[in-house]
Amino acid sequence: MNMKKIFGGLIFGLTVSVISVSCYYDKADQVYPTPDCDTTAVSFSTDVQGVFSQYCNSCHGGTADLGGGIQLNDYTTASGLSLDGLYGGEGTLLSSVLQDGGASPMPRGSSKIDDCSINIIRAWKNQGAPNN
Repeated sequence: MNMKKIFGGLIFGLTVSVISVSCYYDKADQVYPTPDCDTTAVSFSTDVQGVFSQYCNSCHGGTADLGGGIQLNDYTTASGLSLDGLYGGEGTLLSSVLQDGGASPMPRGSSKIDDCSINIIRAWKNQGAPNN
């Protein structure tokens, strides 16, 4: 047999195999699943404070010079915010992060924080905003 024909056939076979295996469509949620957002046992010290550290404390931490005097770097200052809204609304903190128009949208000048982080704040509020 001619080695050129064998080699050419092998190259052709490999090319077809690579193309047929690599050309298919995945469902993004199956290939890149979003992490679970467990809000059954939300803790201020680990969960809520983590959200505040990630999204809020650059303006609302320490002396809060940029944050209009609102501090979120510890439980005492964070729990003092209006967590319960009037007439069944979400309250100032949740309204701000939901960017629903009921309070100044936060983070200022940025898109809304992720849904899991909002649900962590909401779960903490619904548990009575404990210092845990």
